[in-house]
Amino acid sequence: MTAARDRVERERQFHDALIREGHKTIATKEWWETPGGRVRFERRIALLKAACITLKAPQRARVLVIGCGDGEWVNRISEFADVTGIDLSPLIVAQASSRLKDTAHARVEVGDVHELRFAMNTFDVCFANSVLHHLDLPIALPEVRRVLRPGGKLVAAEPNRNNPQVRWMYRSTKNRSRYGLTPDEEAFSRKSINVLFRQHFEGVSVSHFDFWHPLLGHKSDTSLLFRSVLALERLPLIKRISGSLWITAEKRRS
Repeated sequence: MTAARDRVERERQFHDALIREGHKTIATKEWWETPGGRVRFERRIALLKAACITLKAPQRARVLVIGCGDGEWVNRISEFADVTGIDLSPLIVAQASSRLKDTAHARVEVGDVHELRFAMNTFDVCFANSVLHHLDLPIALPEVRRVLRPGGKLVAAEPNRNNPQVRWMYRSTKNRSRYGLTPDEEAFSRKSINVLFRQHFEGVSVSHFDFWHPLLGHKSDTSLLFRSVLALERLPLIKRISGSLWITAEKRRS
């Protein structure tokens, strides 16, 4: 646990420094804030909403967002669920808190997924976007499982280590600095995710996802280009170099 706490502290200091100095990484700007980045963002939101609906929770689903960032994920999710966002960085949480739009259904707080303060069976869904590779998963995954209700789901998107651009980003200190990558993080492959998750969850599914590069800009969901690019996610061999992995896993019901 000491190693995990040391890693958490390095992550906290790294992201506090980004906020304190007013920096946004190239990755943040390109992948979520450009027109093409918004396509990727909204697609994730749609898939998460579908996962919440399939749970058939008695009221609005209860969602924990691991790594709430600037609050944009929390705001969108609060449109269809009761959402709590956590982040290691007090500065990030303060920023997110000031941007919340629906405080009746959304809140954010400082929290560490390795030591969650929530009771067992609190949430229907735990969601993490490009966060799991920052964590010590053998410690974090049991905590996530603990706070999920029986039948609840962990839903996540992760960079795909087999994607050429992702490999390039992680391969040198210079690249890591340019894209705002922390010293401890490393992307997963589909195989490595499967191995880790099956130790703690059932119904694990890891799909190749995200051939829509931000440079492609914004296109209608019905456009030929959009449909053609998404079709790559289903092609054998080619799909292995997808930009991301979409992960779902379920807590055993009994």
